Amino acid sequence: MKQMFELFFPFFFFWGRIYCLCFF
Repeated sequence: MKQMFELFFPFFFFWGRIYCLCFF
């Protein structure tokens, strides 16, 4: 579970950042 979180969190943060840059 921890390994899955460590893989998912940076991926989510990266795409969230791209989405914010594209949206604004």
